[in-house]
Amino acid sequence: RHAHGYTVVETMQTEPESQSEGYQAFQLLMNDDTDRITQRLYDVEYMKHIQLAERRIALQLALRYFRDANQSLGSVVSSLGPSDIVLLEGEDQMNMLHLLFVSNLLPHISVSAADLPNTTLTPSQILILSDDCQLSPEGIQKITGFVEQGGLILSFNKAASILATAFPGVIKCRHGETTKDRNIALEVPESDDRNIFMGLANANQNSKAMRFTGTRRFSVVDESAVQVLVREVDPTPDPGPLVIKINKFLGKIFHFGPIGTDEILLTKSKDRARDYLKQVEGLSHISEPTKVAWKTAFSCSQFESFFIAISVLPLLDIIFGIIKQYRAL
Repeated sequence: RHAHGYTVVETMQTEPESQSEGYQAFQLLMNDDTDRITQRLYDVEYMKHIQLAERRIALQLALRYFRDANQSLGSVVSSLGPSDIVLLEGEDQMNMLHLLFVSNLLPHISVSAADLPNTTLTPSQILILSDDCQLSPEGIQKITGFVEQGGLILSFNKAASILATAFPGVIKCRHGETTKDRNIALEVPESDDRNIFMGLANANQNSKAMRFTGTRRFSVVDESAVQVLVREVDPTPDPGPLVIKINKFLGKIFHFGPIGTDEILLTKSKDRARDYLKQVEGLSHISEPTKVAWKTAFSCSQFESFFIAISVLPLLDIIFGIIKQYRAL
Protein backbone atom coordinates (compact mmCIF):
# COMPACT_ATOMS: atom_id res chain seq x y z
CA ARG A 1 0.00 0.00 0.00
CA HIS A 2 2.70 2.46 0.92
CA ALA A 3 4.48 1.77 -2.35
CA HIS A 4 1.79 3.38 -4.48
CA GLY A 5 -0.93 4.71 -2.23
CA TYR A 6 0.88 6.96 0.20
CA THR A 7 0.39 10.21 -1.69
CA VAL A 8 -3.35 9.59 -1.83
CA VAL A 9 -3.41 9.16 1.94
CA GLU A 10 -1.28 12.25 2.54
CA THR A 11 -3.32 14.51 0.29
CA MET A 12 -6.65 13.27 1.61
CA GLN A 13 -5.56 13.67 5.22
CA THR A 14 -4.76 17.31 4.56
CA GLU A 15 -8.08 18.03 2.88
CA PRO A 16 -11.04 19.64 4.72
CA GLU A 17 -13.17 17.55 7.04
CA SER A 18 -15.88 17.46 4.36
CA GLN A 19 -13.59 15.21 2.32
CA SER A 20 -13.30 12.59 5.04
CA GLU A 21 -15.62 10.23 3.15
CA GLY A 22 -13.10 10.27 0.32
CA TYR A 23 -10.44 9.04 2.71
CA GLN A 24 -12.80 6.32 3.96
CA ALA A 25 -13.49 5.27 0.37
CA PHE A 26 -9.78 5.03 -0.29
CA GLN A 27 -9.32 2.84 2.80
CA LEU A 28 -12.07 0.49 1.57
CA LEU A 29 -10.34 0.21 -1.79
CA MET A 30 -6.95 -0.50 -0.28
CA ASN A 31 -8.46 -3.11 2.05
CA ASP A 32 -10.44 -4.62 -0.85
CA ASP A 33 -13.55 -4.37 1.38
CA THR A 34 -15.98 -5.57 -1.29
CA ASP A 35 -18.90 -6.09 1.08
CA ARG A 36 -18.87 -2.55 2.44
CA ILE A 37 -18.36 -1.06 -1.01
CA THR A 38 -21.33 -3.08 -2.34
CA GLN A 39 -23.53 -1.83 0.52
CA ARG A 40 -23.05 1.74 -0.74
CA LEU A 41 -23.20 1.16 -4.49
CA TYR A 42 -26.36 3.26 -4.75
CA ASP A 43 -24.88 6.19 -2.79
CA VAL A 44 -23.94 8.44 -5.72
CA GLU A 45 -21.74 10.81 -3.74
CA TYR A 46 -19.92 7.95 -2.07
CA MET A 47 -19.23 6.24 -5.40
CA LYS A 48 -17.75 9.50 -6.65
CA HIS A 49 -15.24 9.21 -3.84
CA ILE A 50 -14.50 5.62 -4.88
CA GLN A 51 -13.94 6.71 -8.49
CA LEU A 52 -11.76 9.60 -7.34
CA ALA A 53 -9.58 7.27 -5.28
CA GLU A 54 -9.25 4.84 -8.21
CA ARG A 55 -8.25 7.65 -10.54
CA ARG A 56 -5.69 9.01 -8.09
CA ILE A 57 -4.10 5.58 -7.72
CA ALA A 58 -4.10 5.13 -11.51
CA LEU A 59 -2.34 8.45 -12.10
CA GLN A 60 0.31 7.57 -9.54
CA LEU A 61 0.93 4.24 -11.24
CA ALA A 62 1.02 5.92 -14.65
CA LEU A 63 3.51 8.62 -13.65
CA ARG A 64 5.82 6.11 -11.94
CA TYR A 65 5.88 3.96 -15.06
CA PHE A 66 6.20 6.98 -17.37
CA ARG A 67 9.26 8.36 -15.54
CA ASP A 68 11.04 5.01 -15.78
CA ALA A 69 10.02 4.18 -19.34
CA ASN A 70 10.87 7.58 -20.82
CA GLN A 71 13.79 8.96 -18.86
CA SER A 72 14.18 11.98 -21.12
CA LEU A 73 10.67 13.19 -20.38
CA GLY A 74 10.86 11.85 -16.84
CA SER A 75 13.72 14.27 -16.22
CA VAL A 76 11.36 17.11 -17.15
CA VAL A 77 9.13 16.08 -14.25
CA SER A 78 12.11 16.04 -11.89
CA SER A 79 13.28 19.46 -13.05
CA LEU A 80 10.04 21.29 -12.23
CA GLY A 81 10.54 24.02 -9.68
CA PRO A 82 7.95 24.97 -7.02
CA SER A 83 6.52 27.86 -9.07
CA ASP A 84 7.17 26.69 -12.65
CA ILE A 85 3.61 25.39 -13.06
CA VAL A 86 0.58 27.56 -12.31
CA LEU A 87 -2.56 25.41 -12.27
CA LEU A 88 -5.85 27.25 -12.68
CA GLU A 89 -8.41 25.34 -10.66
CA GLY A 90 -11.47 24.23 -12.58
CA GLU A 91 -14.97 23.15 -11.68
CA ASP A 92 -14.43 19.38 -11.98
CA GLN A 93 -12.33 17.82 -9.21
CA MET A 94 -12.24 14.56 -11.20
CA ASN A 95 -10.35 16.39 -13.95
CA MET A 96 -7.41 14.27 -15.13
CA LEU A 97 -4.87 17.07 -15.41
CA HIS A 98 -5.71 18.49 -11.98
CA LEU A 99 -5.48 15.05 -10.37
CA LEU A 100 -2.16 14.30 -12.10
CA PHE A 101 -0.45 17.11 -10.21
CA VAL A 102 -2.36 16.79 -6.93
CA SER A 103 -2.19 12.97 -6.60
CA ASN A 104 1.54 12.85 -7.35
CA LEU A 105 2.37 15.91 -5.22
CA LEU A 106 4.07 17.46 -8.24
CA PRO A 107 5.33 21.00 -7.60
CA HIS A 108 2.83 23.61 -8.74
CA ILE A 109 0.90 26.65 -7.62
CA SER A 110 -2.88 26.25 -7.53
CA VAL A 111 -4.83 29.40 -8.32
CA SER A 112 -8.59 29.89 -8.14
CA ALA A 113 -10.53 31.82 -10.76
CA ALA A 114 -11.14 34.57 -8.21
CA ASP A 115 -7.42 34.89 -7.37
CA LEU A 116 -6.07 34.78 -10.93
CA PRO A 117 -6.30 38.56 -11.59
CA ASN A 118 -4.03 39.24 -8.60
CA THR A 119 -1.55 36.45 -9.38
CA THR A 120 1.86 37.44 -10.71
CA LEU A 121 2.74 35.48 -13.84
CA THR A 122 6.09 35.57 -15.65
CA PRO A 123 6.85 34.27 -19.17
CA SER A 124 9.12 31.59 -17.71
CA GLN A 125 6.12 29.91 -16.04
CA ILE A 126 3.63 27.48 -17.58
CA LEU A 127 -0.06 28.21 -17.10
CA ILE A 128 -2.28 25.15 -17.11
CA LEU A 129 -5.99 25.58 -17.74
CA SER A 130 -7.18 22.24 -16.40
CA ASP A 131 -10.92 22.77 -16.78
CA ASP A 132 -13.61 25.34 -17.44
CA CYS A 133 -14.27 27.97 -14.77
CA GLN A 134 -16.01 31.32 -14.40
CA LEU A 135 -13.38 34.01 -14.99
CA SER A 136 -13.86 37.74 -14.58
CA PRO A 137 -12.82 40.10 -17.39
CA GLU A 138 -9.68 40.77 -15.33
CA GLY A 139 -8.96 37.03 -15.23
CA ILE A 140 -9.36 36.76 -19.00
CA GLN A 141 -7.01 39.73 -19.44
CA LYS A 142 -4.43 38.03 -17.22
CA ILE A 143 -4.45 35.03 -19.57
CA THR A 144 -4.17 37.08 -22.75
CA GLY A 145 -1.42 39.26 -21.30
CA PHE A 146 0.54 36.22 -20.18
CA VAL A 147 0.69 34.61 -23.62
CA GLU A 148 1.27 37.94 -25.36
CA GLN A 149 4.39 38.35 -23.21
CA GLY A 150 5.69 34.92 -24.23
CA GLY A 151 4.16 32.56 -21.67
CA LEU A 152 3.26 28.93 -22.44
CA ILE A 153 -0.34 27.81 -21.90
CA LEU A 154 -1.51 24.19 -21.77
CA SER A 155 -5.28 24.03 -22.01
CA PHE A 156 -7.27 20.87 -21.40
CA ASN A 157 -10.71 19.73 -22.57
CA LYS A 158 -13.47 22.00 -21.21
CA ALA A 159 -11.03 24.89 -20.88
CA ALA A 160 -11.68 25.37 -24.61
CA SER A 161 -14.47 27.65 -23.35
CA ILE A 162 -11.86 29.89 -21.70
CA LEU A 163 -9.80 30.05 -24.90
CA ALA A 164 -12.87 30.86 -26.98
CA THR A 165 -13.62 33.77 -24.63
CA ALA A 166 -10.04 35.01 -24.29
CA PHE A 167 -9.26 34.71 -28.01
CA PRO A 168 -12.51 35.27 -29.92
CA GLY A 169 -12.30 34.51 -33.58
CA VAL A 170 -9.56 31.89 -33.10
CA ILE A 171 -11.56 28.85 -31.95
CA LYS A 172 -15.17 28.29 -30.93
CA CYS A 173 -16.81 25.64 -28.79
CA ARG A 174 -19.38 23.28 -30.19
CA HIS A 175 -22.49 22.29 -28.28
CA GLY A 176 -22.27 19.44 -25.81
CA GLU A 177 -19.65 16.88 -24.87
CA THR A 178 -19.01 13.30 -25.93
CA THR A 179 -21.10 10.86 -23.95
CA LYS A 180 -18.97 7.72 -23.88
CA ASP A 181 -15.44 6.36 -24.23
CA ARG A 182 -14.95 5.25 -27.80
CA ASN A 183 -12.35 4.10 -30.29
CA ILE A 184 -11.47 6.71 -32.88
CA ALA A 185 -9.47 6.96 -36.08
CA LEU A 186 -7.03 9.85 -35.92
CA GLU A 187 -4.38 11.56 -37.98
CA VAL A 188 -1.14 13.13 -36.75
CA PRO A 189 -0.09 15.45 -39.59
CA GLU A 190 3.53 16.27 -40.30
CA SER A 191 4.72 19.18 -38.14
CA ASP A 192 7.65 20.31 -36.04
CA ASP A 193 5.79 18.87 -33.04
CA ARG A 194 4.91 15.46 -34.47
CA ASN A 195 7.46 13.64 -32.29
CA ILE A 196 5.45 14.67 -29.22
CA PHE A 197 2.44 12.71 -30.46
CA MET A 198 4.12 9.50 -31.60
CA GLY A 199 2.49 7.54 -28.76
CA LEU A 200 -0.92 8.43 -30.17
CA ALA A 201 0.25 7.86 -33.75
CA ASN A 202 1.44 4.36 -32.84
CA ALA A 203 -1.80 3.62 -31.00
CA ASN A 204 -3.73 4.71 -34.07
CA GLN A 205 -1.72 2.36 -36.30
CA ASN A 206 -2.72 -0.47 -33.96
CA SER A 207 -6.38 0.66 -33.88
CA LYS A 208 -6.08 1.46 -30.16
CA ALA A 209 -6.61 5.22 -30.08
CA MET A 210 -9.58 6.40 -28.04
CA ARG A 211 -11.40 9.53 -26.90
CA PHE A 212 -12.64 9.66 -23.31
CA THR A 213 -16.15 10.49 -22.14
CA GLY A 214 -16.80 14.18 -21.57
CA THR A 215 -14.59 15.58 -24.34
CA ARG A 216 -15.55 19.17 -25.12
CA ARG A 217 -15.77 19.55 -28.89
CA PHE A 218 -14.43 22.68 -30.59
CA SER A 219 -13.81 24.07 -34.07
CA VAL A 220 -11.02 26.16 -35.55
CA VAL A 221 -12.17 29.59 -36.78
CA ASP A 222 -8.89 31.27 -37.78
CA GLU A 223 -6.89 28.65 -39.67
CA SER A 224 -3.99 31.07 -40.15
CA ALA A 225 -3.49 31.26 -36.38
CA VAL A 226 -4.10 27.62 -35.49
CA GLN A 227 -2.17 24.49 -36.36
CA VAL A 228 -4.04 21.20 -35.95
CA LEU A 229 -1.60 18.66 -34.52
CA VAL A 230 -3.99 15.72 -34.02
CA ARG A 231 -7.43 15.30 -35.58
CA GLU A 232 -10.13 12.70 -35.88
CA VAL A 233 -10.76 11.37 -39.35
CA ASP A 234 -13.30 9.10 -41.04
CA PRO A 235 -14.76 6.64 -40.17
CA THR A 236 -15.05 8.38 -36.77
CA PRO A 237 -18.51 10.02 -36.76
CA ASP A 238 -18.44 13.83 -36.87
CA PRO A 239 -14.63 14.14 -36.83
CA GLY A 240 -12.88 17.25 -35.57
CA PRO A 241 -9.60 18.57 -34.12
CA LEU A 242 -8.25 16.94 -30.95
CA VAL A 243 -4.97 18.81 -30.35
CA ILE A 244 -4.13 22.29 -31.63
CA LYS A 245 -1.39 24.90 -31.28
CA ILE A 246 -2.28 28.60 -31.43
CA ASN A 247 0.60 30.52 -33.01
CA LYS A 248 -0.86 34.03 -32.95
CA PHE A 249 1.16 35.38 -30.03
CA LEU A 250 4.73 35.58 -28.74
CA GLY A 251 3.92 32.67 -26.45
CA LYS A 252 2.30 29.39 -27.47
CA ILE A 253 -1.04 27.88 -26.56
CA PHE A 254 -1.66 24.14 -26.81
CA HIS A 255 -5.14 22.77 -26.33
CA PHE A 256 -5.93 19.07 -26.15
CA GLY A 257 -8.71 16.76 -25.09
CA PRO A 258 -8.70 13.60 -22.92
CA ILE A 259 -7.31 11.08 -25.39
CA GLY A 260 -5.27 7.92 -24.98
CA THR A 261 -5.25 4.22 -25.74
CA ASP A 262 -8.21 1.89 -25.47
CA GLU A 263 -7.17 -0.43 -22.62
CA ILE A 264 -9.93 1.16 -20.55
CA LEU A 265 -12.48 -0.18 -23.07
CA LEU A 266 -11.28 -3.76 -22.86
CA THR A 267 -12.64 -6.42 -20.54
CA LYS A 268 -11.23 -5.48 -17.14
CA SER A 269 -10.47 -8.99 -15.91
CA LYS A 270 -8.00 -10.10 -13.27
CA ASP A 271 -6.23 -12.25 -15.88
CA ARG A 272 -5.70 -9.27 -18.19
CA ALA A 273 -4.42 -7.18 -15.28
CA ARG A 274 -2.04 -10.02 -14.37
CA ASP A 275 -0.72 -10.04 -17.95
CA TYR A 276 0.02 -6.31 -17.72
CA LEU A 277 1.76 -6.81 -14.39
CA LYS A 278 3.96 -9.55 -15.86
CA GLN A 279 4.94 -7.21 -18.70
CA VAL A 280 5.89 -4.46 -16.24
CA GLU A 281 7.85 -6.84 -14.03
CA GLY A 282 9.74 -8.18 -17.08
CA LEU A 283 11.05 -4.77 -18.19
CA SER A 284 14.65 -4.15 -17.15
CA HIS A 285 14.36 -0.36 -17.40
CA ILE A 286 11.45 -0.18 -14.95
CA SER A 287 12.64 0.49 -11.40
CA GLU A 288 11.97 -1.86 -8.53
CA PRO A 289 9.82 0.68 -6.62
CA THR A 290 7.60 1.04 -9.68
CA LYS A 291 7.26 -2.73 -10.01
CA VAL A 292 6.37 -2.95 -6.33
CA ALA A 293 3.75 -0.23 -6.79
CA TRP A 294 2.06 -2.10 -9.66
CA LYS A 295 2.31 -5.41 -7.81
CA THR A 296 0.74 -3.86 -4.72
CA ALA A 297 -2.10 -2.39 -6.76
CA PHE A 298 -2.75 -5.85 -8.19
CA SER A 299 -2.74 -7.47 -4.75
CA CYS A 300 -5.30 -4.85 -3.62
CA SER A 301 -7.51 -5.73 -6.63
CA GLN A 302 -7.00 -2.30 -8.21
CA PHE A 303 -7.54 -3.65 -11.73
CA GLU A 304 -9.51 -0.58 -12.86
CA SER A 305 -6.54 1.60 -11.93
CA PHE A 306 -4.30 -0.59 -14.14
CA PHE A 307 -6.40 0.07 -17.23
CA ILE A 308 -6.75 3.79 -16.57
CA ALA A 309 -2.99 4.09 -15.97
CA ILE A 310 -2.09 2.43 -19.27
CA SER A 311 -4.72 4.40 -21.19
CA VAL A 312 -3.38 7.81 -20.09
CA LEU A 313 0.31 7.20 -20.88
CA PRO A 314 0.06 8.99 -24.28
CA LEU A 315 -1.46 11.95 -22.44
CA LEU A 316 1.65 12.14 -20.23
CA ASP A 317 3.82 12.03 -23.37
CA ILE A 318 1.92 15.05 -24.71
CA ILE A 319 2.00 17.11 -21.51
CA PHE A 320 5.66 16.70 -20.68
CA GLY A 321 6.76 16.59 -24.32
CA ILE A 322 5.27 20.06 -24.83
CA ILE A 323 6.84 21.34 -21.62
CA LYS A 324 10.26 20.01 -22.62
CA GLN A 325 10.11 21.52 -26.09
CA TYR A 326 8.56 24.90 -25.30
CA ARG A 327 9.22 25.95 -21.69
CA ALA A 328 11.02 29.31 -21.38
CA LEU A 329 11.25 29.74 -25.18
